Amino acid sequence: MAIGRQIEMSGSSGGDCGERPTLRRSQLGQETAGGGGGGESDSSACSQRGKVGLDRSVGGADEGSFCRSEKEACLGGGGLAQDRAGEMESRTIIERLHQAQSRLTDSAAFFGIGLWQLLGRAGRHGPEEWDRYVDEWLAKGPEEFFWVPDQIPAGVKEGRMDFPSLMVCDRKENNRVHLRVWPGPKGLKSPAMVMLHSLFSASDVGYVHWASVLNRLGWTAVFYDLPYHFRRRPKGTWSGELVFGGNLIRSAEAIRQAVSETRIVTRMLKLAGAPKVGLWGMSLGGWVSALTLCHEPELACAWLVQPIPDVATAIWDSEGGWVLRRQMEQRGLDRARAERLLPLVCPSHARPKIQPSKILIVGGSHDSIAPPEKLRSLAEGWGGAHYQEVPQGHIGYQAMPSAWRWGRELMPDLFNAQ
Repeated sequence: MAIGRQIEMSGSSGGDCGERPTLRRSQLGQETAGGGGGGESDSSACSQRGKVGLDRSVGGADEGSFCRSEKEACLGGGGLAQDRAGEMESRTIIERLHQAQSRLTDSAAFFGIGLWQLLGRAGRHGPEEWDRYVDEWLAKGPEEFFWVPDQIPAGVKEGRMDFPSLMVCDRKENNRVHLRVWPGPKGLKSPAMVMLHSLFSASDVGYVHWASVLNRLGWTAVFYDLPYHFRRRPKGTWSGELVFGGNLIRSAEAIRQAVSETRIVTRMLKLAGAPKVGLWGMSLGGWVSALTLCHEPELACAWLVQPIPDVATAIWDSEGGWVLRRQMEQRGLDRARAERLLPLVCPSHARPKIQPSKILIVGGSHDSIAPPEKLRSLAEGWGGAHYQEVPQGHIGYQAMPSAWRWGRELMPDLFNAQ
């Protein structure tokens, strides 16, 4: 749940975020004692070298200077340990600064989002209406919730295109599916990557960049407008405002619509001749992609960048849900009531239909919307999907380019054959 403009620009590639070397306490003690040997023998050797130094100083060398240099050499092991300890302390300070910066950035963004949500233009409902909605869909099950028809629309074409959505809501602008297609070198017979943006995304400039990169590597790129965003934005609202605006039923229907439409788009691309189709989703788009993986077979890969693993956590345990919490609790919709729908809309309640080796999950170290510990748990629960982390909150510039780099490194076969 991020402001797309900030996240989706291509930016510069973030640094590697693998494990950093740490100095164990036992090593620190040994090195301080003398750099690997016993402290007593090192002290004796130091004394002998000190005597040699005094003898060799006769002839004009400065005795004090020579002794100081010998002393530094004798204490070299301890000095190294001190240097390493200092480096660790500096690294800790830098990490704390990153955390503070991430929290400040996220807080500012979430405050702005909250102001839009206060407008209440998504509509409202009471707890009884929500309970009926949940009971109905839990009885029908996930396959019905994310249903797609046997007959898939044909006619994928280059550039901007649209077709009627199978799910009709009360806002006519949202009742059409909008795509932007950049065919690869082999036209629509090239492999295809469907890109799904974040919540409140207001510009596709960053995705245009990634589309050109995919084209150069032999892939077709497809940008899909999620419900209530871009060309699907109802007049008088912000892009994405109605997805999470205090109306849980509208939110659930938007997720249901997005997953079903993404499944349809992947099948349309296959019908057009794409030998393989992958998903690359950011935040809200990552959440939709994760759910699509669990219901649509034969996808080539999925790169999930800070996907929402648990919507209840995003609303009740993060700064980003401050308005939604207030609105729902005023209407009698507490956390326990909202969580009843999680078996249908939470990715951890389902299993992906592709191999874990073809799934990359990217988390942010300081992300409260998509907490890294929950994303790591999701990766493990899915049989060991790839998990990587960038040092940022939910808003930042490192995740997308880092996902691109890690995706190519971990799944080289996707591009080597092109």
